[in-house]
Amino acid sequence: MKMILTTIAICTLVGCSSSKPPTSNLIVMDEMRPLTRDEVILGIDECESNNHRAVVTRAPVKVAGTFVNVAVDVSCSPRYKLRAP
Repeated sequence: MKMILTTIAICTLVGCSSSKPPTSNLIVMDEMRPLTRDEVILGIDECESNNHRAVVTRAPVKVAGTFVNVAVDVSCSPRYKLRAP
């Protein structure tokens, strides 16, 4: 019985160690397009028309040696935070 449990434990550990680690890709500025002013305004208007608040996600971009934050995404969140009862 002890031999069977040891064999199962070893097989389990070997199975976990053989999986490949997850890979992630770095998104560079060539692949990421900043939003135009009109796209940001349209996204904010859509959120506010549905009684939500707009959350603008920004990313730093190097321009003339300094970093400038540009808008890359607009998402909608609830207007008010819900409180726990």
